[in-house]
Amino acid sequence: MYNLNMFTEISNDVYAIRDEKAHLAETTEALEGTEGFSKLNRKQQRIIKFSLYVNARNKRRDGALGYDESRFIVGIWNCHNAVDLLERETWLEEGEPPKLPENFFKADYEKSAGLTGIALRIERYGFPAVVHIFSKDPKGDYSKGIYDAEHSFLALGHDINDDVLIWEKVGHGHDFQVSTLSNVFDSYDKDTYYWGVRNLKLKKVKNKTG
Repeated sequence: MYNLNMFTEISNDVYAIRDEKAHLAETTEALEGTEGFSKLNRKQQRIIKFSLYVNARNKRRDGALGYDESRFIVGIWNCHNAVDLLERETWLEEGEPPKLPENFFKADYEKSAGLTGIALRIERYGFPAVVHIFSKDPKGDYSKGIYDAEHSFLALGHDINDDVLIWEKVGHGHDFQVSTLSNVFDSYDKDTYYWGVRNLKLKKVKNKTG
C-alpha cells in the first residue's frame, strides 16, 4: 500500500529545490554585479558559488537525500577558515580545516567608527577586501586572533542599495552566505570592537618561460 505522506514529502522537496535554485541564481547575479567579484580568479569565484550550494544542500529536509558531507562541512568550518580557504584556493571537503597561516589576521586595525566609517575604510582598500573583527586591540600581535577574533569576512563591493555586499561563513554549524556590511555591523555595533581591513591574498602566477 502506498504511503501518501511519502509522495507529499517528495513533492515538497521538488518545490523546495526549485526555490533553492532560484535563490542561488539571484544571489549569483548580485555577486557578479559587485566591483570585487570579477577581480577574483575563476577558481575563487567557483569556491564562493560552491559554498552557497553546499549550504543549500545542508538546508534540505533531514534525511531526504543523505547530504552528510554538506552537513559536516557546514558544521565544522568557521568564518576564518572560509576566508583562508579562498586565499588557498582549495575546495571545501570533509575533514578538519587546515590550520590558519601565520599572520592571517595581520591587517590595519582601528576601533569601530560607525558603519559609514568602516565602509569608507574598506572602500579605500578596494574590493575584494578581507575584514577581521577583534574584541580587543591586537597591538601588532596577530597571533591573538585565535582568541580575540570574533569574525572574518570578504567584502566584495556595492549592491543595488549601495550597501557593501559580503561573503561569509557565519560560524560553526551556521550558514555560508551572502549578506551586507550593515547586517554584520548590527551584530558588532559596539565601539569596543576593532575592525581590521586588508587586501585579499592572491596566489602569484608563475611566468611561463620558454
